[in-house]
Amino acid sequence: MFVCVGAWLVCVRSLCCFVMLCFASCGFVTMLLLETLVCWCLVLFSSSQDANARALHNDLQAWYKATRAPFGSSRVQGMLTVERIRADKAWPQLKAKAAATRHLVAYAIYLWSRFSLGTERDNMIMALLVLLARFYKILETEAMFLRQAAREELPAVGLQIALLYSALAVMSFRAGAKFWKMLPKLHIFLHMAEWQALEWFNPRYTWTYSDEDLVGLFIEVSQSCHT
Repeated sequence: MFVCVGAWLVCVRSLCCFVMLCFASCGFVTMLLLETLVCWCLVLFSSSQDANARALHNDLQAWYKATRAPFGSSRVQGMLTVERIRADKAWPQLKAKAAATRHLVAYAIYLWSRFSLGTERDNMIMALLVLLARFYKILETEAMFLRQAAREELPAVGLQIALLYSALAVMSFRAGAKFWKMLPKLHIFLHMAEWQALEWFNPRYTWTYSDEDLVGLFIEVSQSCHT
């Protein structure tokens, strides 16, 4: 009996870890999108990247104030710098907490509406951001178990996000530009939107932001013990 119960608990635990991993990819996809968006907007303020980063930081702070965004985890903390947005010759990677980055979706739409040139690629980016905002809105307004309308809409939204992201990745690859990097978690995200959220529950209930913060705290404490 104890063997059976133990094996059952191991299976359940493994499944829950897998589901939580997939659900955590929500914030990952958001971060990828906004990393790229921020990098592209750096060239739109002035000719100096350092000046661009400062202007972008000031613009974001003004947007926070205008929209009365709450302080704390919903805001990107610290100063935006070129190094924080993109390392030398590396893929775009905004260094910020996942929860704060997720809240940047609305700002991304606001920013892109101001600087988009109306090209096919720019329109694809805007469509992708609007879909992402809709994706998070569904999660925000739904309870733990999705209603029928959400169960029908979420897979369609997730598929369109994946298709647009993949198309932008192909365009960047052909242009020899390091934007829209394809990673396995995009595939995991699609599984989450198409069936895991439907068969299990709202991904919002398995976000692991606090766990990630705790891991970071443990790293800081461990490093302080060896300095």
